[in-house]
Amino acid sequence: APDARSAECTPCGAGTYQGEPGQTTCETCPAGSVCPAGSSAALPCDAGGYSSSEGLSSQSQCTPCPEGSSCSTGSIEPAPCSPGTVAPSEGSPTCTKCAAGTYQDEPGKTACESCDDGSYCVEGAAAPLPCGAGTYQNASLTVMTSKEQCIACPEGSSCSTGAAEPSACSPGSVAPDARSAECTACDAGTYQGQPGQTACETCPA
Repeated sequence: APDARSAECTPCGAGTYQGEPGQTTCETCPAGSVCPAGSSAALPCDAGGYSSSEGLSSQSQCTPCPEGSSCSTGSIEPAPCSPGTVAPSEGSPTCTKCAAGTYQDEPGKTACESCDDGSYCVEGAAAPLPCGAGTYQNASLTVMTSKEQCIACPEGSSCSTGAAEPSACSPGSVAPDARSAECTACDAGTYQGQPGQTACETCPA
């Protein structure tokens, strides 16, 4: 009741509220909220929407969250999706983790990228993780989702970190064991004239 001698109390207008008894004025609805006429409390914008403006009176006045962002209940502004997550459409209450086999290394994106060759991507990956030295890409898989899917480098070859395929040892070097990160040069007094070998030969007389 704004005036003395009021016969009855006046409902708060749209975009305002009053939660306390015996008051003479209504409060402006805060940002991130809506206040229909006669509100006793500010109601938050629904998840998937936001409002940086004060004085809203209905949920339809909350702005839909833009693509690449999430808006939880009562948001004042959108939150860009963090790396490893995306929001492909507007109105998302939360960002979605990139599926295993994909990644996203930038914030605020709408789609995940396919994992790079020689790498694997776990669920929610913000970057491809390369196969370790001595292992390489499993060509039978379209995408790799775990370290265990990297294949051991075969004997006679080397596999550096992130190798898409093994590299045969060049003449003059060998790899006697599987999982070699690099080939070993033949010792003095030995040689190897062929690529992709596992042992050096003794130099002939």
